[in-house]
Amino acid sequence: MKIRTAKAIPGLVIFVLAVSAQAAPAGRQEDSEQAVFETVRDFYRYHFTHDMAFMTRNIKERSRWFHPAFLKMLLDDREMTGIWQKAHPDMVPKIDGDPFTDSQEYPNACDAQTLWILALKAEVRIKLLWLDKDKKPLRERLISVLLEKDGGRWWISDFISEHGQSLRAELAVKT
Repeated sequence: MKIRTAKAIPGLVIFVLAVSAQAAPAGRQEDSEQAVFETVRDFYRYHFTHDMAFMTRNIKERSRWFHPAFLKMLLDDREMTGIWQKAHPDMVPKIDGDPFTDSQEYPNACDAQTLWILALKAEVRIKLLWLDKDKKPLRERLISVLLEKDGGRWWISDFISEHGQSLRAELAVKT
């Protein structure tokens, strides 16, 4: 999966490493791998082509990809942050920037690196790219997208920064 701000770039070879704790028929495992990649690809395709600001409206627009419990955490955080910011207008909130790309400056592209599946959990490593005007990489960052299978489909349930910080854990800390 390789996504640029304006559109997906076809033809990228994706390296896949899949591990399953349960013996599953090959077709079912391949279907899960495809569904995990499609969930992450579709999320970032949408995210990169729409407003990336971490606001309630934008979270709701992306709700179809988020596990319901994670979505509730995201929305609760935005509500509490709004209250906190009214009381502290000169202070920076705990999440300052785009937590789905772990950045304040939005990247231009992303590239799926690897996939791990263990029963009903999955992780996709994503390389985020910041490109110059000639579309040459200026910098890159690796993050992870965690997914859970629930109700027969894969949902995004967390984002892990390049430093190993969980967005879900950060959202769980009340300020």
